[in-house]
Amino acid sequence: MRRKLVALMVIAAAALGSSASPASASMAQPESVAAAATTRLQNYASGKCLIVRGSATYTQAVLYPCRTYSDQYWYFDSYQGSNYFRLRNAKSNLCLVPATNAPEAAVVQVPCITSATNQVWSWEPNSRGTFLRNYAYWSKCMFIRGSANETGARIQHCSVNYSDQQWRKV
Repeated sequence: MRRKLVALMVIAAAALGSSASPASASMAQPESVAAAATTRLQNYASGKCLIVRGSATYTQAVLYPCRTYSDQYWYFDSYQGSNYFRLRNAKSNLCLVPATNAPEAAVVQVPCITSATNQVWSWEPNSRGTFLRNYAYWSKCMFIRGSANETGARIQHCSVNYSDQQWRKV
């Protein structure tokens, strides 16, 4: 009787282990995402990098000299293909989004939401550099006006004539 009970327990444990496998695989996903490569985003006009100080929601992305600060590193989380992604900060784990669709709206960090297309960007090479174009507000690109430290990131209509809309990965 005892052997049958032990055998049933082993079978039950194996069954639970196999049914728990998908759950543990989905729980392991953030580790694999965290293991993905990060990069800094350097503004072409200023030579400075995009940074979000702290982990508070609605903190604006700003410029700062490129260093090895963890809040200057970004994940490009894929969204529906290689040209679309969410920009997720390596330190705060929050995503960049225009605060509104208004001209020169601030670009801020918020919790990443799978269905939020305003958190999705495209990396678009052009004749003068690369745009970071917003997916939901398609005519709008991220830009930085000026080069002072802590100058805030904003969105405006995309134009290859503006070097403050051009970015590169460093």
